[in-house]
Amino acid sequence: MPGIYVQKSGPRGDYMELTGWEGTAGTAVIPSHVRDLPVTKIASHAFDGRTDLRELRLPDSVVSIGAFCFYNCRSLKKIHMYDSVEDFYDGALRQCLSLEEITIEFREKDHYSIVKEILADNDRMLTFHLVLPDGIQLRLTFPAYFDGFKEDTMARAIHHSINGSGFSYRECVMRKSISLKEYDRLFARVIYDSYEASVRIALDRLMYPVELAPVYAGNYERYLVETADQVLPYLIGRGDMERLLYLTEHKMIPRPVLEDAIRLASEKDQAETCAVLMEYQRKHFAAHAGTIRFSLDDL
Repeated sequence: MPGIYVQKSGPRGDYMELTGWEGTAGTAVIPSHVRDLPVTKIASHAFDGRTDLRELRLPDSVVSIGAFCFYNCRSLKKIHMYDSVEDFYDGALRQCLSLEEITIEFREKDHYSIVKEILADNDRMLTFHLVLPDGIQLRLTFPAYFDGFKEDTMARAIHHSINGSGFSYRECVMRKSISLKEYDRLFARVIYDSYEASVRIALDRLMYPVELAPVYAGNYERYLVETADQVLPYLIGRGDMERLLYLTEHKMIPRPVLEDAIRLASEKDQAETCAVLMEYQRKHFAAHAGTIRFSLDDL
């Protein structure tokens, strides 16, 4: 077992604390028990600076994530965890420059403290995939924001400024609820900040439409259709087949951008993407199909 564990005692009895990791981290899967004792804590600095850690899976036994335990893990991209975490200390995920998606499985209803704590500790764009106790799922992206200070020498004052819609999006999350109505209302702001965040927000709210009002659904759909010339290259560049399939299944790709998208997928050797887009072209724009001068055999 590559983890380094230390047995400790607490008010709840004996437990194991993960203090480090031997060998290559890669995808680190933390067990729920070691020597029949629950693994309840990740020690401070346990993975500090591990550039080889790409994915992390925490069990529902973990209740405490120590300060700076994943600090500067620059390759860490995905985390899977549970709402069992009661203590999330400062800096735990700071400088995780590749971190994109955090999946959290919930055992309790209306218990979003861990989401709020992570967002308070990180100003980067983050996507949360929330699996709720009743089987309902949400995927919410929170844009980045920039927190800074500017000195006004004439007034002998320092002014605090927050740039970007990410801070406002974070305020939608409370410890016992998420204001999805306010989250959707903010979309008019984020489209001027980041098209990457805008694409993710629009698609994920349509794909997981919990409490999504028709007026906001319409806003998301219009945005995706009107900016399809940016949306498709972004999804193809990421190899994001899941979100791309949603666009094809709901006929949200206009014909003028379709051929360029097929050509781009071909250049990137994405045979599956090409096949999906060419089938979409055949199905919805049969009269214009066949204008692309290559076949899947060329890939």
